[in-house]
Amino acid sequence: MSGGGLLRFALPCGVASLVAAPLLVLVHELGHAAVGLARTEGLVAVRVGAAPARWRLRAGRLQLELTPRPARNAPAGLALIYARFGVGTKVALALAGPLAEAAAAALLVAAGVKLHLLFLVVVGVIGVADAVANLLPFARHGHRSDGLYLLDALRAGRDPRNRAQHDRGADEFVQALADTHSRWLVLYTDTRSPVRTQRRSELLSGAPAALGHASTDNPQALALWQLAFAGWCWRDTERGGDTDRIRDAALDALHQQRVNGVLEPELTIRAACELATGDTDLSHACPGASDEQRASFLAGGLRLLLADLRPAVLPEAQQKFAFRYGVALRDTERAHG
Repeated sequence: MSGGGLLRFALPCGVASLVAAPLLVLVHELGHAAVGLARTEGLVAVRVGAAPARWRLRAGRLQLELTPRPARNAPAGLALIYARFGVGTKVALALAGPLAEAAAAALLVAAGVKLHLLFLVVVGVIGVADAVANLLPFARHGHRSDGLYLLDALRAGRDPRNRAQHDRGADEFVQALADTHSRWLVLYTDTRSPVRTQRRSELLSGAPAALGHASTDNPQALALWQLAFAGWCWRDTERGGDTDRIRDAALDALHQQRVNGVLEPELTIRAACELATGDTDLSHACPGASDEQRASFLAGGLRLLLADLRPAVLPEAQQKFAFRYGVALRDTERAHG
């Protein structure tokens, strides 16, 4: 093949790959999501690309978060499902994604052969290879492949003790998440609750203020304030976590603001902002038997709250910051005494 012919082949192949890659990832995650939707009654979230999402769509219990820009140091896509599964469902869940991707890629191959478009065949073959590679057991950037999930499920299925222990742990996690959500709903909607003080209202205003809102008189600022209060209530209603794991970081943030000469209420507000945006992992204080479960607990709380509050007027990054600010504010108040 001449240099010009190679370029004429490589160019459409590269363009097709750029378009097909995120679509194949989406099909892959929708395969997982289909099992989750069939076997649960809760929200199933699919994320493709880097965060924050550029497009957010909702169809019944399925939430899509899509960005054409690929994620860095993270999986290309995720299907987030919060439920307890038996071994059979876990096996189906692990296999559904690669099988869906392989089927879609095979269609590209068939279309390429029928239309005599070699670049479609190449892209389809790459997609099939990626689906097969996902069935290999490995971990990357802290995330496990479908093959590793499948292997864990099969191991648990062979050993009744492992199965019982894993199911019990999943039961406890899902129950803790549901219980916290129920307590949160009561606290958040109780307009006569003693937590609704004037001082706390001022402290919660630190979330919209940090994003450039001088007051809460506009819809965006009010939505940020409400999300911050939702995060505060979520942390307050958690049970079984270890708040001491965050205490030192909160005390350090408060001390740094004192050194800078900051006085109340700005002292607590700035310390909470530092916790919310710094390197501190707020999920460390959440309930859970492992760091992975604790991270899932905090992420699950945010998703449940966003589903309840539906603050569509706000960009996703601002929603996440406001929620984290509320959580960090509760941690800061506890450390402050």
